[in-house]
Amino acid sequence: MTQSPRQAPVINALATLLEQASARAAALCDNAIEDGHPLDSAAVIALRQQVRAIRSEERRVGKE
Repeated sequence: MTQSPRQAPVINALATLLEQASARAAALCDNAIEDGHPLDSAAVIALRQQVRAIRSEERRVGKE
């Protein structure tokens, strides 16, 4: 992937944040399963909206 010098630190920081978010999402799922309590539906909806917003931005600028 070709990145401008200006974009490189932003891309690296976002990649780190997404890795951390993925680990936390896995922990949420594990906890919900182990505790026998599903996640709050409002929280799930809010998280899905955030993921969709990220995807929308990626589609907008990720044309290669």
